Parts: sequence; structure tokens; C-alpha cells
Amino acid sequence: MQLPFEQWLTSQSLTADATSLFGEAVTCYKTGAYRAALIMSYLAFQSTIRDRALAASLPTAIPPGQWQNHQSNLRKDDEWDQTTFDIIRQKNPAPIFVISEDLRDQVLYWKNRRNDCAHFKSNAIGAPHVEAFWMFIQSNLAKFVVNGSAGALLSKIERHYDPNFTPPSTDPLPLATEIATAIEQKALSSFFEQLEKIFTYQFGQSLYFRPELPHFLEAIFRQKDSCVQTETAKFISSREPLLLDFLRRYPSRVQLFASDAALIRKLWYSQLFAGGYRDFPLYAALLRNGLIPLSEVLEAHVLIISRIKGDVPHEEHVPDLIASNFFQKLEEQAFDEGRINSFGWGNDNAALICWYLGRFPISVLAVRSISGCFTGTYYPFNARDAINSFFENNPQKRDEFRSIAAKENISLPSRIPALQDPPHIQ
Repeated sequence: MQLPFEQWLTSQSLTADATSLFGEAVTCYKTGAYRAALIMSYLAFQSTIRDRALAASLPTAIPPGQWQNHQSNLRKDDEWDQTTFDIIRQKNPAPIFVISEDLRDQVLYWKNRRNDCAHFKSNAIGAPHVEAFWMFIQSNLAKFVVNGSAGALLSKIERHYDPNFTPPSTDPLPLATEIATAIEQKALSSFFEQLEKIFTYQFGQSLYFRPELPHFLEAIFRQKDSCVQTETAKFISSREPLLLDFLRRYPSRVQLFASDAALIRKLWYSQLFAGGYRDFPLYAALLRNGLIPLSEVLEAHVLIISRIKGDVPHEEHVPDLIASNFFQKLEEQAFDEGRINSFGWGNDNAALICWYLGRFPISVLAVRSISGCFTGTYYPFNARDAINSFFENNPQKRDEFRSIAAKENISLPSRIPALQDPPHIQ
């Protein structure tokens, strides 16, 4: 059975050394070796802080020579532990870690408890000590951020997306993983705002963001730290254009916003497919994940169908649409409600109608509607041409249509030459 601390560890971005040390600490704890568990936990904590310092650029207001000396000592087996403690405590000429004085004192307390264990002093050490130290780590590890590391990380992210320095196919995940150790949780909102500025440009009076921004934000959701993921989702949802662009690129991520029912409703009620966007991947993701309440699904279908403009679903999205009775509603709207006879909708969605006729059995309703629509004087010409071409190139479907028309005593549409007997091309 996993301890709560073990479960927490799985959500953290730790180095291999720290992970191994924490694993040994948990093993010692479970066997009742509490002194050993506290020692290994302290070493794991120190190892994590050391690795953050080694990965950092020059901290703000720290002399370069001093920082080079610290980093050199952090790499020495016999000095790294003391040096790590020293840089945690350092305040002059400037602090290396942006933490409170109380937090520095707590580190000193736990170092003394580690010494109690290592030197077998008279102070008793038991399970409560180990558990208390673990709580300290869980509560405070994210606060140990190198002073100035936010600016350094932003520079590295910007450089990552500069093809002069980085191949375009390089995964930004390592940089996304650094956020948890380089940025305090309370500073994440400010960090994302600065990141947004880097990848935003102005055209006329409007601001636009570059595709690198949603690409990097998606990488954040592949790193382990749940707090960083939560703050990233908050940032994205606070910016509607970014939210739409992000979800259109990564529709499976819509689950991250599942708790915001109002946001999800607005998404399908007024935004999907608006302006001619091809949003079947995102709409299918909403349906697949049950994010649209069952009582609202039919309402959603009608609104979506009314806004579709030239989009055709990919085969991978068809099962989700079938399961929600989308195509049943499409047939009703296109043929029974007569959308096919609307110049705007009929012409814009000629490809969708032809795809539908080819993908599913042709219904009596479709035959009756198409025959009625393309017999009179006024009809959507683009739709007429597309449907005629469809039947010319699909003789089985042409015969299926003609068979139903004969059986139901429906006159064939005079404006669709491919359906006439014999079929001819005008």
C-alpha cells in the first residue's frame, strides 16, 4: 500500500538521485528504521536543492566568482551537503533562494534532527519525526526557488523557439519541467503573463500570439507537477482567444477544463464552428468525455449544425458523433428542416451532405428532400453541382437513390442529371 508521501512523490519532477534517496527513506520507514528514514529523507531534500542550484543561471545580485565557487563545491562529494545548507541560509550580499527567515530556521531545525540520527544523540527519533519532515517537504519544497531563475527560464524558452539555436523538432518538455523548480507557485501567474508577452505580436490595433505559446503550454501538461498544471489551466481559461486556439490544436486537453461548466457550455453554445472553423475534433472530444450534459446534447447538435461551414468529420470522430445521435439530428436538420435548400447552408455544406450520403444508407427523407429541392427554379447551385458529381462518381449510391424514389413514387430531381434515366451530364 502506498503512503500519502509516496503518492505525492509521483507528482513531482525530481532527479534520479533524489528519487532514489526518497525511495530508500520510504523503505526504511516501512521497516521501522526511523533514524535511517530521516537521514535519507534529509539527503534527498538536500540533493533536490543542490540540483536546482546547479541548474540555475547566475542568481540576481550574486557576484559571478562567488556563484562559480558555490557550484564547484556543489559538485564535490565531500562538500556538497554543507554547501547546499550554506546557500539556503545565505542572505548577503543577496539571498540565493527567495525564502522567508522562518523557512531558513526550519531547515536548520531539520539539519539538527538529521545530526541527532547520524551521531546517535540522546534525542529520541520516531515515526512522527519522519512524517513531520515529509510534511515540511510537501509544504515547502516548491518554495525553494533560485533568485532570478524566472528570467533565466524565460530566456531559455525564447531561445528554444529560435531556429538559429534549436532545431524546430526539439521537445520543450525539459524546459516545461523546470517551471516547478524555478518559479514559486504564487509567482506562476506573473510568469505566464511574461511568457505571453514573448510570444505575442501586434498587427494594426490587434494583438496576436504566436503558435509557440500553445505549443509550450501543451508541454506543461506533460510534466508531472499538478500545481503547475492547475495554474496553467487557469491562465489559459482566462484568455478566450488563447483557450480556443489551444483546444483546437490539442482537443484532448479539453478535460482539463471539465470543472468549469459555464466555460464548456459557452464553448459549444457560441464558439465552436463560428467563423468557418473546422471544429469536429474538439466537438467530438466534448462528446467523448461527457462534458455536455445529456439534457443539452440535442440543443448542442442543432446549434453546431447551424454554424457548420464546409467542415467534414474525420473517420476517427465518427463513433463519438454516432453515439450521441449527431447524424440523426444532421439528417433531420438538413432534409426535414430543409437546410439543404438554404443558399447559405446548402452551398457551404455541399461536401458534408455528399459525405453523409456516401457514409450512411440513403433514407427516404433524404430522397424526398433532395428531389424536392432540386426540381424547382431556385436552389443552391454549388450544392446541386456537388451532389450531381457525387452520384456520377458513385453508381451504387445513384442506384440506391433511384430505387428508393421508385419504391416511394418520388419524382427524380430534374436539376440532378446524374439521377435521370438514363443518367447524362449537362
